Amino acid sequence: MLKKILQHDLLVKKPPVVIDLGASGESYKAWNQIYPFSIFLALDGDKRKKTSYKNKFKKYISINKIVDVKKRKKKFFLTKSPFCSSILKPSTKKTEEWFFHNQFKILKQLNIKTITLNQILKENKIEYIDFLKIDLQGIDLDIFKNITPKIKKRIKFVDIEPSLYGFYEGENNNTPETLKYMQKEFDVEDIKFGKHVKGNIKNINNLTNIKKKLIYFINKKSISYLNISFLKKFKKDNFNERDLLIYLYILLLTKRYAEVFSILKKINSKDIIFTEIKKYCELKIKLSFFKYIFYLPFILIKNIIRQF
Repeated sequence: MLKKILQHDLLVKKPPVVIDLGASGESYKAWNQIYPFSIFLALDGDKRKKTSYKNKFKKYISINKIVDVKKRKKKFFLTKSPFCSSILKPSTKKTEEWFFHNQFKILKQLNIKTITLNQILKENKIEYIDFLKIDLQGIDLDIFKNITPKIKKRIKFVDIEPSLYGFYEGENNNTPETLKYMQKEFDVEDIKFGKHVKGNIKNINNLTNIKKKLIYFINKKSISYLNISFLKKFKKDNFNERDLLIYLYILLLTKRYAEVFSILKKINSKDIIFTEIKKYCELKIKLSFFKYIFYLPFILIKNIIRQF
């Protein structure tokens, strides 16, 4: 069913557009099924990040430029880890509280010219975005806010990495502010946590490589960052049939069948695809009965053990 949606005439004429800002060389696994049918734009300012997923897309665009809220001259801080490079300067005071602080070590300062996402979209004749991932080290929310309202309105899924500890100077990307802004038009779809060893490495005497590895092995790791996925709030008047298919695709992909039924109840369309989507959900629920029966003994045993 998922593949059939992507092969629908509406999506053939206007393929899903996936934008990856801060492309790290790995495909966003949750979207793997979408890639062969999509227009994919990967952007990163650090040339050391190698992309390895070409030829998996209907159209692939790779751009090695620095995105900012406006076109201007800026310093770009090239760090030891290419995943930490940013137009914001890493905060030594904040990063030294973690074992991974060396990844933020500045190797070089580059004088560069930035470009806006709106400008990139215009140059590549992209008029809409369906899926957007932003990982730009401290400026994610600013970049999202700066997207042209007409394009922003059509975005269905956003993955963003807000700041928990302010690893960069001048960040305006903290988690509370990100949630407050995004939840006006989006619901939180998922939250994933990254964990590392917290503690200043300089405080440990005679720290050899082996000792460091042992600390990583036995030390409980603390949450160092998080990725929040947002799904657009459904408003019937804001969705044409093409966008609705993308939206239902996301719900099916994330197994949110109850929401699919709710949306199908609200729409009036003669396209048979929507009837097929409903039947698909009903079949999935029926088939889950066998899975439920299989796991039921284990669930009962687990509940009994909990009582002792």
